Amino acid sequence: MEIDGAVEINPQSVEARIGIGTLLVDDVVLRFTTSREQDVARADQLLQEALAREMNISMAHFTMGALRRIQVRLNDSQIELQAAIALDRNNARAYQQLGLTLMWLGSTGRGDPANQKSDPAQPPRPKHRQLLLGAWFGKSRFWPPG
Repeated sequence: MEIDGAVEINPQSVEARIGIGTLLVDDVVLRFTTSREQDVARADQLLQEALAREMNISMAHFTMGALRRIQVRLNDSQIELQAAIALDRNNARAYQQLGLTLMWLGSTGRGDPANQKSDPAQPPRPKHRQLLLGAWFGKSRFWPPG
């Protein structure tokens, strides 16, 4: 791969591994790749190497969380995305991916959905779908409509 040149130039670079892993995951998510399985495997390898060397980089956890969601490893995705947010509360992409992951898990983010009871004294909290749409359209020139 041509993009692996950054790792070849500096084999110890954590940032190069995270950057290449992020590019590969983005390509898979956006369906820009013709070699999905190879790109997923390579991104997984690079991100594991990066996290083994440095655990405190939000972008590494974000990308690993997105990768785990692609792999339908939703509990692992949630853990990685929560770590990304804990390291950088301004990581909007991690919040967005966490919303998707929680939606696929069927969670409202308030515990077990089956055990929830509505309390008329408490106003309803927005669901993850609403949060996701708010994050998606919040800064858009197309929102609010009208």
